[in-house]
Formats: sequence, structure tokens, C-alpha cells
Amino acid sequence: MGINLSRRTVEIEVERGFVPACPPPAERVIVADLSEARLAVGKQYGAGVCVNAQQDDLLSVVNDLTNGVGADYVVEAVGRSKTFLQSVDLVRMAGELMWFGLPSVDHDIPFRFQQFFRKRLKAVCDYGAQDEPAAASFREALRLIAEKELDVEPLLSHVFSVEDINKAMLLAHEPQDAGALKVSIHFE
Repeated sequence: MGINLSRRTVEIEVERGFVPACPPPAERVIVADLSEARLAVGKQYGAGVCVNAQQDDLLSVVNDLTNGVGADYVVEAVGRSKTFLQSVDLVRMAGELMWFGLPSVDHDIPFRFQQFFRKRLKAVCDYGAQDEPAAASFREALRLIAEKELDVEPLLSHVFSVEDINKAMLLAHEPQDAGALKVSIHFE
């Protein structure tokens, strides 16, 4: 199954390089992150509201913007227990969740199933797109980038020559120190 660009939800996740396509009304797209650099790119791609979750209460922002109803769609792409659990609070009754942030923990996450069940939520988990037959999503993403249907330039915050590969790898390992989004190595 390839990527579906016609989905009603807008999946914005700058940290991992997912490139959003914000259809109108993009003013209803809310992006949350801890990095001001990532939030700026979210805004550049068309997000109507960008929330620094370290400074503002995301649940309050979502409730204020939706008159307490909650978001239609929530994409959890961080992979932390706190954000996984918060996703259920952020989505409206009969809303949809997409979880593709893989928690990097070796223990169970205490999930409030009763809340999930009573809200009649629909959830999709996605992991390992690179394992798809013939790498369908990866190939489709490459096609969209090559045909300039998706502009990834704003994501490439740091570009290094192959001679500076060690610097690139160090920065990629600790991106927050320099506000790096995506570190790229140019091989020409």
C-alpha cells in the first residue's frame, strides 16, 4: 500500500522528515513540537497554529481552538509514552489517531483503554514503511520530490560535503545543539 495523499488528515512531522501537504483549510492544522526550528518549518509548510509544547499546554490550545470538542485527527509521531497517552486526550469523540512514533522503551505503556473505548476512537499504527513490498511509499516519496510536487529544501537545515561526513554525523546525532532539522551529505 503506497502513501495516500488524498487523506483528510494532514500528517505533519518535521522531525523525521515527513513532508506535509496542507490542503485548505490549513489554518485548522495544529503542529506541536519542542523545537522552534521545527515549528518554523511547520508554519512555512502551511500549519495554521504552531505550539511549543514546552511553553504552552497543547490540550488547552486544542480545546480552545475546537470549542472543547477536540481534534478530528491526531498524528503522534514522537514515540514517547507521554505523547502517546496525550493523543487520546487531544482527539474528539469518534476521531482518528495515527501512531507512528515508535516508543523506545522496553516496558509497557499504561494505556487508558476505557477512555479510548468510550470515545469510539479509530487508531492506525504504522511502522516500517521501508519494509513494504518494493518500497512503495519510499518510491512514491522520491517521485514526488523529483517531480517537485513536494519541496523538501526547508527541511535540509545543514548540508555537508562528503569530506565533512564526520561533522555531519556528529550534528545528526545531536541536532538540537545547532537547531538542525535534517542533515544532508552532498556527494558531488
